[in-house]
Amino acid sequence: NKETKEYLYYFLQSSLAQNQMTISLAGTTIANLSLATVRNLKICLPSICEQQQIADYLDIKCSEIDALIADKKRQLDILADYKKSLIYEYVTGKKEVPVKDF
Repeated sequence: NKETKEYLYYFLQSSLAQNQMTISLAGTTIANLSLATVRNLKICLPSICEQQQIADYLDIKCSEIDALIADKKRQLDILADYKKSLIYEYVTGKKEVPVKDF
């Protein structure tokens, strides 16, 4: 069986691969990912067609997630700017803090 580079890329990022690499590096003082370590990984290899379908699906989902993260970061930046402007307006006296009599 052969593997596509996209499928292998996603596999190496998976928790399954990460756990295998951690176990193979256990007991070493300097973690060194060698070709021998990668060659000894147990990997499920579906057909090339299925590998490409899996990689394509993950590409789409990762893009969607990246877009959501970018949008949330943009929203946080807008809120941070708003917070700064509010603080500036109150500190400079352009706005007054409402005071309630008890």
